[in-house]
Amino acid sequence: TLKTKNFAIPIELSGVEAGEYKHSAHTRNGEKLGSKLYDILNESKASFRISFNFEKKLFYMNIIHGKDRTASNLDINPCVLSTQNGTISEASLVTSNTDTKDTVLQYSEGDDLTMVMINTKPNSSGRIIAQSMNINRNDYLDNGTITEDGRKQFRLDAMANASDTLRDKTDKFNFQFSAVNGSYEYMEDFDIGDMISIEVPEIDLSLDAQIVGCYEVVKNGIWTLSLEVGSTILRKRGNF
Repeated sequence: TLKTKNFAIPIELSGVEAGEYKHSAHTRNGEKLGSKLYDILNESKASFRISFNFEKKLFYMNIIHGKDRTASNLDINPCVLSTQNGTISEASLVTSNTDTKDTVLQYSEGDDLTMVMINTKPNSSGRIIAQSMNINRNDYLDNGTITEDGRKQFRLDAMANASDTLRDKTDKFNFQFSAVNGSYEYMEDFDIGDMISIEVPEIDLSLDAQIVGCYEVVKNGIWTLSLEVGSTILRKRGNF
């Protein structure tokens, strides 16, 4: 027999940071409330923080949303981790191009027509993937015939699908680095969810990355902070 119980959680919503939030539909299947809330906010690149007011003996929850703190954003104080300013001590980059493709050959077969379209990236080396067009040419007909506008729209939609395929077939890379406590102050100059810039000129690497984890450790009275980044956007990479 299903029994429902309601519990009052002694946590007040204190504030919601501005940002682009997405609608998220979830069902709860026994997960802890904190884990479920994190999953819901993760789709919006947001998170939450619980604080405790010792005087009032109350818990407060703040919804935090990442900010664009990359070097290209001139409207906010940027956060740039680099070997040049001493905030990165060492870095490594591993690239995999096992499944990389830069050309899509699309084909569509009909009773009286076979159509082949090729969409390729600039400076491609001809690493081809073939796929059947997932759009129906009949959807672009006007009174049983295809007009010039219909033919143009058909090709544009087919090329859009090919571009989506190529986007998923780019080089995969894993970037690891060791950050050093510098002039940037945690929760003031950067925080979880923020997009920051990373520059390693020694390997001609420049990228933007989102901070997806901030881990604080206090051991023997010494506080340390480590960062985990994800959702990287590569802006420059040398040949090495």
